[in-house]
Parts: sequence; C-alpha cells; structure tokens
Amino acid sequence: NGINWVRDAGSHSYAINLRDLDEFSGTKGHSTVQFDNKNQMPRISRFLFSDWLTPHFMDCNTDNHIISSAYTDYRKNYHCRTISRINKGWRIDDLVSGHFSIGILRFLLCPGEWVQTKNKFQNGNTIIEINSKNKASYMMSSGYQSLFYMEKSKIPIIEVSFNQENSLTTKVIFEN
Repeated sequence: NGINWVRDAGSHSYAINLRDLDEFSGTKGHSTVQFDNKNQMPRISRFLFSDWLTPHFMDCNTDNHIISSAYTDYRKNYHCRTISRINKGWRIDDLVSGHFSIGILRFLLCPGEWVQTKNKFQNGNTIIEINSKNKASYMMSSGYQSLFYMEKSKIPIIEVSFNQENSLTTKVIFEN
C-alpha cells in the first residue's frame, strides 16, 4: 500500500564528517550485510569508493517474482541475496561467507511502533521474521533516515549479528 517498510538511509548531506557520512551513504546506511563494521568498498573521498565489488551474477525472473545477485568484496567476503515473492509478502535469503570476525545483517525500517519478540519484529499487521542457520543475536537499534537533503529523522533498525559463515532467511509478511 505504498509504504516503504525496508529502506536505505538517504544521503542527508555531503558536508558532514566521514563517520556520519557512512551512516547514510556507507554500507551501514543500507539494508544489507556489513562485514567487520567496514564499508563494502573502502571510501577514498566524500563521493568515491575504491575496490569495487566483484559481481558474480544477477538474475531476475519476473514471471516467478525472484531476483538474485552475489558479490565478493575487496576483503574476499561473499554475499548472495535472493528475494522472492511468497504468500502475503516477501522472502529474503542471504548467504554469507568469508574471513570476518563479525557480520551484521541490517534492515532499516519505516518509523513506527516495532515490537521485538526474539527473532520476530512486528509493527501492526507487518511481521518480519528472521531465521539464522548458525548462532546469531537479534536486536532493535535506531539510526537515521534522510528523506530530504539536510533533514534527518530517527528510524528503527533490525540488526542480526553473527561471527561465522551463515545462511539467513527473512520473511516479510503483511497480515490483513
């Protein structure tokens, strides 16, 4: 119904310190996996990144509502994401491997009254359930989004932390 439930943080401003800049335009400002609290590509200036990701493939099947892609970063960490349509919502499968100490799967969420029960996060009739093949910790944190340049507002963020290669399945369900 036109609600962007899972989002990125926007750009906010290019005239802020680099740490804050990474909260928006860096990996942390996107709904993806981050390895060892580093950007997927090292930042070399306010507008440039180096050591671009090495894509393995990108598949899009519009008939079956499935899209999938994978990359290896400059530190040899691998991430494959597949998004598929399911009954009443979407399924997101993330497969990660590499030599990292900590991996964090983040989902930046729309503002609202999100309630966490273990690995399940709910806002009204919207439920996000995340299952991890290996041991993981689940928590709600907060960050910022910028819908307009030089403006920012607080948003909730799901963070799933793990310390070894992993397979994570996220279901976003819209109950009636």
